[in-house]
Amino acid sequence: DGIPEPLFEDSIHGFERFREWWTSNGFTLVESEHQLVYDTIEMAYGGTIDIVALDPDGKLTIIDIKTTKKSYYWPYAETIAQVSAYAEAYQRSLRGVDRLIALRVGKDQNDSVEAVELTDNHRTFGWAMFKAAWNLYENKRIVEALERTRKSKRKKK
Repeated sequence: DGIPEPLFEDSIHGFERFREWWTSNGFTLVESEHQLVYDTIEMAYGGTIDIVALDPDGKLTIIDIKTTKKSYYWPYAETIAQVSAYAEAYQRSLRGVDRLIALRVGKDQNDSVEAVELTDNHRTFGWAMFKAAWNLYENKRIVEALERTRKSKRKKK
């Protein structure tokens, strides 16, 4: 109720494609929209995992769903970093993660589902990229705070 008809129709295409992919791959849902926090002395962040599932072999799998247009560059480096960070946080707090899947679900009627299983190298370098981005963000925040303090002291003089 309340969703504009064109938006609703677009979502049906993606949902049906997702359901077909899910069923054909034999996953069992463990949980969806799992909120997590990674909090260590070095860094802290949080996020929400789209899907945690078991594959037919019982391997714990994190599935991150993106609704984006088809692209030669899929999966994007940022997506790989994000999913790798989810895996690090999940295994730190709960249990090991066996598989990571970045799943592109096209919104357009003629688009498709594109699943990419991330390799151990994706995971290693994605995690390194995430940590580097986190460090950049945190150091920028500190430098900006230092500048605000310096300017504030100068105004008082």
